[in-house]
Amino acid sequence: MERYRGYCACMERHGLAIDPKHCLTEHIDIFSYDKRLTSFLDSLTSWPSAFVCVSDFVAHFVKAYMDKNPQRLPHPVVLTGFDNAGEYANVAGRIITANVPTDLLGKRLALQLQFRTEHPDAPHELTFISPSIIIPHAARRQTP
Repeated sequence: MERYRGYCACMERHGLAIDPKHCLTEHIDIFSYDKRLTSFLDSLTSWPSAFVCVSDFVAHFVKAYMDKNPQRLPHPVVLTGFDNAGEYANVAGRIITANVPTDLLGKRLALQLQFRTEHPDAPHELTFISPSIIIPHAARRQTP
């Protein structure tokens, strides 16, 4: 939800409208992504110029659908992900994504756990680690 709120805030800041019919924001069971995303994409009567996916995992399903159903796309569609997971071959290194330094996140979490055990009464903290954006060369040519 935090990623979606950030997306909405960015769109608003740039004066861009969000078309709800192009948004799928409901909870999806981990084993239902393929079926639910296929159903959603099948239901589209118009296509946006881009899909901003919550993760590379979700982008992988959207990309698989677009590859399997090219006749449904009336124009090129830019696809973005988040995490730079690298484990989904159909999107790894091929889509715009946010590189989340998970190794650094893990180290920060371990340090925070150690600090909390040593100082249980200390105020709670919120730590942000900003991801970097990766735009593969092929995606630069596709951007409308």
